[in-house]
Amino acid sequence: MAIPNNGHTTASLSTGGGDADNNRGSVANDQADMSSLTSGNAVENKTNIKALVRANYDIIAARYLIWAISFPSPRLEFLQKVMERLQTRALATNFTKPKPRVLELGCGAGVPATQLMVRSGYAVIANDISAAQMQLAREHVVVSPTSDESEQNECGSVEFVHADMMNLDYPSDSFDAVVGLYSIFHLPRDEQEVLIGRIYRWLKQGGYLLMNVGAMDESGSIQEDFLGEDMYWSWFPEKVYREIVTREGFVVVETEVRVEVEDGREVHFMWILGRK
Repeated sequence: MAIPNNGHTTASLSTGGGDADNNRGSVANDQADMSSLTSGNAVENKTNIKALVRANYDIIAARYLIWAISFPSPRLEFLQKVMERLQTRALATNFTKPKPRVLELGCGAGVPATQLMVRSGYAVIANDISAAQMQLAREHVVVSPTSDESEQNECGSVEFVHADMMNLDYPSDSFDAVVGLYSIFHLPRDEQEVLIGRIYRWLKQGGYLLMNVGAMDESGSIQEDFLGEDMYWSWFPEKVYREIVTREGFVVVETEVRVEVEDGREVHFMWILGRK
């Protein structure tokens, strides 16, 4: 699925860290784990699902970045809605410190969402299951050190966490927002439901969840030849996502289905904005 740009990110893109030739050796063990994985038994073997997603994003990371930013997307439009709400809350409470703290699940190469949040002064924990994606994110999201106190106060920060998002664990009330863009649907459906509950716990009162998912019913399947490699996806129907988010305690601020065109094909995504 695309991770597009809105046309305003001007930073040069490095693709050296995720080139397929450079990463095939590093994913040999994962490829061995995946050797028996087929569309017929994928949903029954979560270990192999995770190995497939991790290994194949390592292989395609550079191609994926170049391909994904070529598509228009509402990702920054929805991210700005979260940022505006956090700003409104800060102004209402005369809240200036500490910086808003955001967890980004599946940050990819850090373009453009991680870049935007860090440049806007947020303290971001950027997570991804792919080592190659993490390397690209480190290259694209750089916080320059400064001795100027006023610049330090305005400057954001980033911590990179290379892990399966299901292995993350944080104390309650840790984040002002949790963002999962084009990422959570790589989990099996039962794990998506568990993760949404964890996110509610991790958020501070009044904090926001922003995620997008496929607007269709897919219990779990493997798409062959996604940029040359297999990839796993799963989705609940729209109604079920709304029920899960509400059941876990969120107030649904907004849901909307948007159509994106990828390689001439229409793909329907459901965008969900919830508040704790």
